[in-house]
Amino acid sequence: ASYDSIIELVDKNTEKVYVKKVCTVVSIDKKFKSATSFPEWWRKKYVNPGIPKLVVGPCKIPRNSDHVYTMKVLWNDIDDLGHTNFVAYTRFCFDAAMDAVNQDKFSYFSRDIFLYNTREMESLYRGESKAGDELVITCWENEDDPWILHFDIKKDSETIFQATIKFYEQSLF
Repeated sequence: ASYDSIIELVDKNTEKVYVKKVCTVVSIDKKFKSATSFPEWWRKKYVNPGIPKLVVGPCKIPRNSDHVYTMKVLWNDIDDLGHTNFVAYTRFCFDAAMDAVNQDKFSYFSRDIFLYNTREMESLYRGESKAGDELVITCWENEDDPWILHFDIKKDSETIFQATIKFYEQSLF
């Protein structure tokens, strides 16, 4: 019902990797809104058996992470299956980070969070949410590198999404 893919944007001359995307794709039955198998012809054409199965473990929330941001999922966050769109979770993280910046919770971030360029982002989807759900987002700095922020999104006390965002060490302005 799922397969993993790795996509890279590489400079042909230097072989330097500029962008690397690793993701798991899940086939969804629209009628039943649940995972289903990919057709055999599709698996033969697109699935590379040489790619190992991705296993991403959850990150633990440190006890001293005191910034919590609460928000409600809006209808414009919903996809055609009635679930929160994957892009919305990233926006929720940035909203929580901006709220933390406004409350002086971070060491190096002092202005609009969007003035800091994202270097890398990892995300882990563990559950789902729908319009009207209240989400609790905890965010904290990495202990070793304050340019790395971690996020945990909970619905009904259960983690449904986690992300780590690494930023470049200089803002745009």
